[in-house]
Amino acid sequence: MAYDRRGSSFLPALLAVLLTVASPSPSAETPLVIDVRTVEEYAEGHLPGALNMPHQNIATLITAAGVDKDTPIQLYCKSGRRAAIAEDSLRTLGYQHVDNLGGYEALAEERQQSCSDNC
Repeated sequence: MAYDRRGSSFLPALLAVLLTVASPSPSAETPLVIDVRTVEEYAEGHLPGALNMPHQNIATLITAAGVDKDTPIQLYCKSGRRAAIAEDSLRTLGYQHVDNLGGYEALAEERQQSCSDNC
């Protein structure tokens, strides 16, 4: 099994990415939404459709999954700090369409409010 430096398995995250990337997307512009928090934080709640790729493993997981460098990627964490670290890692690898969405709680609240207004 594949492990990060702290001993946590990141194989489930890699499999999720591979399955998502291998599936045909509705549009080339559909972003890949990635939660860069820990597996435990992700399990407590995450945005619908978001993949969990802890920030310290994102370069390895993205490379192993073969995600196209033109794929739009949206990152979030608890506050935006880890998402910024992950964004830097992805940009170093050549990904150009990377956005830091900030913190999970604010995003979840914003999406809930948006749904309340438009659903």
